[in-house]
Amino acid sequence: MVEAMKAMQESMKSLSNNTKDITRAIESLREELDAVDVYNQRAELATDEELRKLMIHNRMKKLSMLL
Repeated sequence: MVEAMKAMQESMKSLSNNTKDITRAIESLREELDAVDVYNQRAELATDEELRKLMIHNRMKKLSMLL
C-alpha cells in the first residue's frame, strides 16, 4: 500500500476515498503484472523441467486472474 501512496500526485487529504481506492486498485494490478513477469523470467531460465512447468502454471494462473 505504500507504493500506492507514492503514486499519489496530490495530497492524500485532498483526495476522495474513491480516488484513493482506485489508486490502490491500480497498484494491485501493477503488482500482479510484476508477478507474471517474474514467473515468466523464472520459467525461461529454469533448468529443471518440473520447475519450469510450475512457473508456467503460476504465470498462467496469475494471468487468468487478470482477465
